[in-house]
Amino acid sequence: MKDRKLVNKLDKSKKLYIFTDNTLSPIYAAVQGGHAACQYILETFNRKDSWKNETIVYLSAQLDEVIRLLKRKNIRYTIWREPDMNNAITAIAVYHYGITFKEYKTLRA
Repeated sequence: MKDRKLVNKLDKSKKLYIFTDNTLSPIYAAVQGGHAACQYILETFNRKDSWKNETIVYLSAQLDEVIRLLKRKNIRYTIWREPDMNNAITAIAVYHYGITFKEYKTLRA
């Protein structure tokens, strides 16, 4: 019973992390992050552990580095490819615990 309470507490601390391409302007990165968040919702709305419109954290990063980290740690993620940029990956959405991403910088205007 005590373990279940701990798991529930940890689940509540999950956030939707949006990684945006660090070469984009903050405004364009925010738009791309919005696309990634919507894509995440479309892909996961039936899962029990899906994001429930709670906290979103925007981070700026080199996306290929983020993808390698997520694959190495076996963390699910959703990517957004921008059609107007030759389908380049411009944002990634991840529903996870923040400790994993503490070294990344938040997106700033």
